Amino acid sequence: MKSSRPSPRGRDRRHSQPEYKIDVSSALVITEREEIRDALEADPSLVRHLRVRSPGQVVTFLDLHLPLTGVVIDAELDWELAEGLLAETRSRWSVVPVVAVGVPRSGVKAFAGEVDIECCVVADTRLATVEATAARVHDLHQAFEQLDHAIVAFAKAHGLTRRQTDSVRVHLNGVAFGYRHRYLNIGESTLRNTFGDACRRIGISKREFYAYFERWRTSRPGEGSSSA
Repeated sequence: MKSSRPSPRGRDRRHSQPEYKIDVSSALVITEREEIRDALEADPSLVRHLRVRSPGQVVTFLDLHLPLTGVVIDAELDWELAEGLLAETRSRWSVVPVVAVGVPRSGVKAFAGEVDIECCVVADTRLATVEATAARVHDLHQAFEQLDHAIVAFAKAHGLTRRQTDSVRVHLNGVAFGYRHRYLNIGESTLRNTFGDACRRIGISKREFYAYFERWRTSRPGEGSSSA
């Protein structure tokens, strides 16, 4: 089994390397690489939020009390093992954004279709992109929440009925989550366009919504700033 490899303890494990830091509120990392496991577990601020699992072990999720905000798959992991573990994860939580680090796009596309993962974000093949990609998943999750709040506020401001509002939100989910089959990074403009299309379906112009959205977004504390 791969996990029987000699431990890197005693060698330069480069604990401070930023590429090994995954600052997500509650994420599951699936890897067999001991240098990644050691680096993650060495940081107390990450241990509180992160669980690292080796696919060679029996995996349980009993100690993951919070809903997962993301799953990180190591590039060197056997894809069949990853499929099984993620299928188990997917059966327990309805929305699990996935970071596929270094996995061929064809594999991600096939897996997204079979297991119905809500959002797939494909990272660069280099391990140095793990932190940025994990942060991207967190930002994507935040974007969905913020835009959902925006459409509710917009609906109230324009006197829409609850049924009309729900129609817009359902359309958003259907269109945006449809991107899971295209393994795309979903940016703010894509989500905004999705909301605009939904608004147009109930008689509101995109321009009208965009103007409202920009006022709403810029009025929020901290909006417009990006994390490093």
